[in-house]
Amino acid sequence: MYRFDITSSAATGSKRGEFERCREEAAKYRGLEIGIQIHNSAPESEIEEVLSLEVPLSLHAPVSTAKWALNLASENPETLDSAWNTLDKCAVFMRSHGIKKAVFHGFLMNDTVVRNFGKDISYDQSFGRLFRPELSFDGQSRFNRDFTGTEEFLHRRELLKNNLAELSGRYPDLEFMIENDFPTYGSGNMLAADANYLEHTLCFDVGHCWISSYFMGRDFFTEAEAFFAGKHVGMMHIHASPYTAAVPKNEWNDGHQSFDIPNQMNMPRIISMAKNSGLKYFVLEIVNCKAQDVEYLASRLF
Repeated sequence: MYRFDITSSAATGSKRGEFERCREEAAKYRGLEIGIQIHNSAPESEIEEVLSLEVPLSLHAPVSTAKWALNLASENPETLDSAWNTLDKCAVFMRSHGIKKAVFHGFLMNDTVVRNFGKDISYDQSFGRLFRPELSFDGQSRFNRDFTGTEEFLHRRELLKNNLAELSGRYPDLEFMIENDFPTYGSGNMLAADANYLEHTLCFDVGHCWISSYFMGRDFFTEAEAFFAGKHVGMMHIHASPYTAAVPKNEWNDGHQSFDIPNQMNMPRIISMAKNSGLKYFVLEIVNCKAQDVEYLASRLF
C-alpha cells in the first residue's frame, strides 16, 4: 500500500477543489491511499479545515500553535526544555486526532531558543537570530558553508543522536522522523552520511538534498542514493526545484514546485531510487499541487 499526503496549504481554502481532484486521480490506482500532511506553518484556520475533512493525516511538527522551534542538538537546558515542551504538545495534538507519524527539523548549530515561524513571524525573522557568519558560505549569506567536519558539528551531532534515542522512548506509540535540512542559519542535518549516522528514521526531502548538494559541493544523485542506501528513510518530501548553477547562490530558495516545471533534478530517476528502496510513503510538498502531480508520481510507482 502506497500513501501520498498532500501538504495542507495545497488542500484547503481556494485549493480544496484541486485536492478533491487529487483524490479522484489517486482512486484510479489500487493500493494508493491519499491523505494530508499538516504543515508546520499552517495557521489555525487551515488546521481546523484539515481536521474537518476526515482524511488520513500526518504532521510536519511543530504545529504552528507551538511557541518554540525545535533543537535537539544542544546541551543548553533551556533549549532542550523548550524542545521537549513543544514535542509534548505535538504528541497531545497527534493523539487527539489519530495521527501516528510526524516529521521535524531538529539540528541547529546554536543554543539560542527561537520562536517557531508562522503566524506573525517569518522564517527569516525567526531563524535569522541564529545567524553565525563563520557558518555562512560567504560570511554574510543565510546559506551555510560545509562545516560538517568541525569539532562543534560532530559534538552536536552526537547530542542529537542521543536525544533522538530518548525521543523514541518518550513517545513509543508515535513516530517522529527527522528531516534533512534546508541549509540555512546553521541547520546541520544536510548530508546523507550525517543523517544516516543518527540511526533514526528520516524524512528525505529531495529539494533540500538538491540545494545542500549544490552548496556543499556534492553530487546530487550520489547523495540521494546514499540517503536511500542508509535504510532509514521512512517518508519522502517530493517536489521539484527550478534552481540551477546558472542562478547566483544568494538567489536560491526552496523548490516546492510541480514536477512539470523546467528543472535539472531528473525526477524519474529520483522516483526510481525511492521505488527500488521499497519506500511507500510520499508527501507531495508542492505549493500548488495538482492532480497531474499525483498522476506523475503514481504512474512511475505502479
